[in-house]
Amino acid sequence: MREQLGLSTCRLDVELLQLVSRVRRLLVNGMLLSIRWNLDETVKDCSGQPVYGSCRLVAPGALLISLNVQIVGDVPIARSTAAHELGHAVFDAPAWFSGAAQPTPAAPRRVFGAPERYRREASDWSEWRANEFMGSFLAPRRLLHGELLRLAPACGVPLVKGRFSNEPPVAANCPELPLLFDALGDAFGLTPSFISVRLAKYDLIALSRPREG
Repeated sequence: MREQLGLSTCRLDVELLQLVSRVRRLLVNGMLLSIRWNLDETVKDCSGQPVYGSCRLVAPGALLISLNVQIVGDVPIARSTAAHELGHAVFDAPAWFSGAAQPTPAAPRRVFGAPERYRREASDWSEWRANEFMGSFLAPRRLLHGELLRLAPACGVPLVKGRFSNEPPVAANCPELPLLFDALGDAFGLTPSFISVRLAKYDLIALSRPREG
């Protein structure tokens, strides 16, 4: 999807304003979706509590993606919120338009940096799917693996054989891993916890620690 949006393949991080400017219309399964963005709205869930963002119908064939800037001032959170709501537009909106499903009120989304924890806290499949889209969109496996191979030696993280023999090595499970998470987070414009979750999901960290000696 990065390629379809014309995002540079040489740049690892996705700028929020770049994403907003690129995503104005989407063609999903033959259905044309019109996207509008609001980066200055107080978004609340069904209980009246502020949440990071929402994606909702505003007219036939038209969606409004809103970000609650009061609580997403942090750049990595703003990026992940925008990508999460874009996931709803891609996967859920076609069913909303066809009448096969109805949009649900904004759900609490406060753990974008930790998809596994979020999955345990929310049973709604569409929320989990949007979260996984967000993670893969902002830190694609191929790009993340390539940057890991480049940065790991400088962070003191050994490279070892991974689960898949036909792929390059992965990061060893060692005490220096937080340094690698920091470096990769800087490269992708994301938090270290976000990076650690993506590496684990992509099997880019060895399960066991290397033997000493």
